[in-house]
Amino acid sequence: MINPLFFKAFNGFDWASNSVDVYGLQVSAKIGEVSVGGYGLWYNMGTFPMQVNSVNTNVNPGLWQIINGTQEGEFGWLGFYSDGKLGPVNYNFDFGYDYGKARSRMTPFAHSVQYNGWATRMKVDYPWEKANFGITGMYASGSDLNKTSSTGIPGSAPANNPFGQSSNVSGWMVPVGSEVGAVNGESAVFYGMEAGASGGQGWAVTHNYYQPSKGAFGGTWFTKLYGSYKVIPQYKVTVQAMYIGDTSRSGNTFGTAIDVLNPTTGNVHYRNDGRIGYELDLINDFQIYKNLNFKVFGGYLFAGHAMDYWTGIGTENAHIRNPWALRTRLMYTF
Repeated sequence: MINPLFFKAFNGFDWASNSVDVYGLQVSAKIGEVSVGGYGLWYNMGTFPMQVNSVNTNVNPGLWQIINGTQEGEFGWLGFYSDGKLGPVNYNFDFGYDYGKARSRMTPFAHSVQYNGWATRMKVDYPWEKANFGITGMYASGSDLNKTSSTGIPGSAPANNPFGQSSNVSGWMVPVGSEVGAVNGESAVFYGMEAGASGGQGWAVTHNYYQPSKGAFGGTWFTKLYGSYKVIPQYKVTVQAMYIGDTSRSGNTFGTAIDVLNPTTGNVHYRNDGRIGYELDLINDFQIYKNLNFKVFGGYLFAGHAMDYWTGIGTENAHIRNPWALRTRLMYTF
């Protein structure tokens, strides 16, 4: 299958704007019991970010207004995927790489920012009678807080250098406009599960659809073991345990703990930790009727030091309370 793509993701409507055009190609094939495929996407962004929320206190006090970005850029994504059956196991593999550049049209002194990140995921299932056992591994590159800000916008200051400028975003980014808040179902607490149908979004989510963003995976990695058993035809139970790590450098992906504070300048240096935590989940799946499904699922995250946060007082950091989630979903399909 050869599938060419073209989208006009955004069409500017004032003098500071320009269009955002997306070109792509996807190629896939089936070889026996194995499917393989690859894709490429190219975003030509005359406006970057596509839209920015801003408060204009002079015209409409307290009201959010949409304004167009004053940057421009080009971003690309290359990926490879494969899934199928190898002997007694089923597998699913994905690899993606993002690259590009963002620059300012309106601020000559702002340095351009280079983007280059990657992510990969492998899932293997071993079905056995009424049971299924599996393992999933994922790694997504993280950024260096000495080289990038929280936004990556040209001219913005890196987290560890308020007097410098962002130059590189090495963390894995998802494409502009992606539903990064609703694409992951790896866990009940940290990554979210059954997104969209239940509002089951987790901790690792970024509602940032107008520019590349780390989504749920960027700056993290995990290993997950799980097993399920179909007790009766209408009821299946799943138990899973996972270790979640942090891949950002010179700081943490989500935590804000610091180890240095300059009392003269107020400049902070963020602490770098490796463990986000351990998570345990229990999933109960009830097939009430053919078209009616009910799920009760939840989890508990034993938070690691990479989730610690700075209190804002000296170099004092605090540890978050272990987060947990309990969710239900009733879905009728037709």
